[in-house]
Amino acid sequence: MNLNKAGKWFLGISIVFITMLISSPFIAFLDAVPEPIKIILSFLSIILFGLSFTLMYYQAIPIKRKRMIIIVSVFSGLALSMGILSKFLHAPFAGLEIIVSVLLFSSSGLPLIIRSRYESRRNILSKRALILSFADLISIVFISMGLLGRLLHWPGSTIILGLGALILLVTFIGWNLSFRKEVNMRHITEEKLRGTLLKVEENNKEITDSITYAKRIQTAILPSLEFIGSHLKDSFVLYQPKDIVAGDFYWAETIDDTFLIAAADCTGHGVPGAMMSVVCSNALNRSVKEFGLSEPGEILDKTRDLLIDSFSKSGEVIQDGMDVSLLSITSTSTETLLKWAGANNPLWYIDEDGFQEIKADKQPIGESHHKQPFTTHQLSVKSGGMVYLITDGYPDQFGGPKGKKFKHKQLEDLLISVYAESLEKQHQVLLDRLHQWKGDLEQVDDICVIGIRIDA
Repeated sequence: MNLNKAGKWFLGISIVFITMLISSPFIAFLDAVPEPIKIILSFLSIILFGLSFTLMYYQAIPIKRKRMIIIVSVFSGLALSMGILSKFLHAPFAGLEIIVSVLLFSSSGLPLIIRSRYESRRNILSKRALILSFADLISIVFISMGLLGRLLHWPGSTIILGLGALILLVTFIGWNLSFRKEVNMRHITEEKLRGTLLKVEENNKEITDSITYAKRIQTAILPSLEFIGSHLKDSFVLYQPKDIVAGDFYWAETIDDTFLIAAADCTGHGVPGAMMSVVCSNALNRSVKEFGLSEPGEILDKTRDLLIDSFSKSGEVIQDGMDVSLLSITSTSTETLLKWAGANNPLWYIDEDGFQEIKADKQPIGESHHKQPFTTHQLSVKSGGMVYLITDGYPDQFGGPKGKKFKHKQLEDLLISVYAESLEKQHQVLLDRLHQWKGDLEQVDDICVIGIRIDA
């Protein structure tokens, strides 16, 4: 239904009636109309006039409807004020002005206010609450009309006043019942929420306990610092998991006169990374203990084969794997022989000749295209020099004044500045610099840095 069109028709009809009533003293046949009928027609004309604006703006956009509500309210308020003032001054037409203001607001302002209130609150209030809020407005209008009627001595004003009071009483009872229902519903909701929260906390505790126990298992596969220290008197391990458990791990083993140590970074972090670390650590152990390998390149080749074989049993192609930097140290009575191989992670060493980097083979321990044997590099590090095995967690950490990555170059410069210091001092400087750089930002990845001082 086109309410705007109907409103225009009502406006036209009301204007015709109002024009006829104003012109009635000058037109004979209109002047002959009985006075009670004129009064009824006057009231109908005002009501039609008000309803016309209600219909035209009922479906309008909220801002236009609000503008019309303000116009009607101001006009009705002015008419009411003039009527009351005229009443006290005993001026003519005082009653008519009051009647016009009340009827105009009731037929135009009130419906538009109800419509606006409905649109603004329908998504947050129940239908019952909306009906009660509308009834409040209607009761106020009836009470206002009744009071004005008593002031002007209109017949039936007491009935209108009583009807308004009755509607207000009913709405008061309705609000009270709704409030009690709302309190009960809120109490039930809070109880359900409390139960859900308790269940979530219990589940979270179970998960956390499980992960904490998994940390104990992961810690058990890591070589103790005492074991590493017994073979490498001057060394440190900086190990900072992102979560309770980690995808990074460090590994160490001996075979004959050779000591092997590695810094490894498995796919992912947290629980998935930790599961991968157990599988990869086991593959490294088997390569050395079961197959008796001591050459770093051969160990990585065999570890890759074992890892692929483990994952191939599921029938699915698993792309997960490990990046690793593996160093072997063979000490004899005359010399210390260093060999190294890497999968994606490089080796750095610093001595009196400066900083050197040995680049890793660009392939992971796992499935990859164009797999090649890993290269074993023989190192020549002067006595007192430092060798560093790193994963990508430290250089990838975001922080600093601009929230950027730390990057390999900055880590390289930091190590150059401290390589001559004691291992304890180097460890502390790296840790402090990390915390300073990270600030309040979250750690983005697991971190593992191993430093080894080479003795002649």
